[in-house]
Amino acid sequence: MKRLIGSAAVAAFALVMVSNALADPRISATATVNANRQVVFNWNEPTSTWGGAVIINTTSLTDATGELPFDAVGDPTIDFEDMTSAGLTTWTTLPLDMTITEPTTVYAQVQLIDPFGDGSCSQGTFGADCDSAVIPLTIQPICTQVVVTEGYYKTVVVTPAHYTKKLVKPGHWLRRNGHYVRRHGRRVWVKAKYARVFHPAVTKNVWVPPVYSTQCH
Repeated sequence: MKRLIGSAAVAAFALVMVSNALADPRISATATVNANRQVVFNWNEPTSTWGGAVIINTTSLTDATGELPFDAVGDPTIDFEDMTSAGLTTWTTLPLDMTITEPTTVYAQVQLIDPFGDGSCSQGTFGADCDSAVIPLTIQPICTQVVVTEGYYKTVVVTPAHYTKKLVKPGHWLRRNGHYVRRHGRRVWVKAKYARVFHPAVTKNVWVPPVYSTQCH
């Protein structure tokens, strides 16, 4: 019923900037946001058998009676929940469905249908609602760290593979039977002998930490 009433309100009233003077002074209400992005409403006058509604919009624009419409041009409504039980003075919404990356202000209102049962309410399409003042709420983004690249080990070379020379036999003057061997009057020098020795690369495993991205909604 409340949604049908609110739908007709847009056709009947132009939107104006919110004014606390348009709120019914008999209805006082508060709204707080918990960590799950649920909004908890509390108000002073219990709902009648007609119930009422709570609404949360992205804009503080109201219709001419001071009521936040739920189906205005541009679809500013984040949440609209009917309350069909009598006697309610509190309501907790579902978690707000929003995608934001920084603190964002939204606007909430309690809309009761004839809570006094005497027809004294004057807000809404049919002048049957008593609405609270519009309540600004700051919604914080919910951010999580998402892994973009998993952490992993990689092999790095500490020392590249290489060859070295190893002395097998040192150089020396040639001797036979304890005497130096001479050619053309000179002693004969025998060069040193070397062998090539291969040294494989030296490696180690290095941990590359994961890469994260912050995603908010």
